[in-house]
Amino acid sequence: MAKPKPGIPKRLVFPKPRDIRHYNRNPHLKGIGVATEFTLEQIKEYKKCADDPIYFIRTYMNIVHVDHGIIPFDLYGYQEKYIREIHKNRFVISKWCRQSGKSTSSIGYMLHYILFNEAKTVAILANKAATAREILGRLKLAYELLPHWLQQGVVTWNKGEIEIENGSKVVAAASSSSAIRGCVSGDSNVTVRNKLTGEIKTLNMEQLAFVLNSSIEEDTTNENEAGLHNDVK
Repeated sequence: MAKPKPGIPKRLVFPKPRDIRHYNRNPHLKGIGVATEFTLEQIKEYKKCADDPIYFIRTYMNIVHVDHGIIPFDLYGYQEKYIREIHKNRFVISKWCRQSGKSTSSIGYMLHYILFNEAKTVAILANKAATAREILGRLKLAYELLPHWLQQGVVTWNKGEIEIENGSKVVAAASSSSAIRGCVSGDSNVTVRNKLTGEIKTLNMEQLAFVLNSSIEEDTTNENEAGLHNDVK
């Protein structure tokens, strides 16, 4: 097995509880309702992981290497910068070259995001559903390789969606106008820009739906009026 790179923090190994219940008989996944008794050292580690996604990823996340199999994920400097940017900012546009680890870096942050936040929804969208599910599959593997004391109990675990005990979930779908319909609530906020005026507004989903429906009705009315004028001519 490949040795960890010098930059990777020392990984703490804690004994695994014997009486833990598993999800669907998978020994790598914790079931729901499992009480975990933390040692003082584990509590300190949990807090460090929750506070710093970089520490969590470099210390506890594993990936599959084409030559060496399962190895720790040692981030490059530009990957750390990317993760810190999306951790601090709500909107981030990133330009990457091919084969630079953008998907793996994003998976690491998604893993941290769902573990240490309650009732969050992450959507993985791609031009094809198979591509989105492949990325979700890599996230699921990274989750299975986490120590049980860091895991949340698993509620749902399939090819297109996972949900864990704290209410957070990850869904994978092909990108379309209805891809994540039902995944956001009415009080979720989005920022939109008017293409004609350049005006930027923050709306909740109910307000956005009203605006979109009003625009559709207006377009329909204009089309009908145009058709009427054509008939008159």
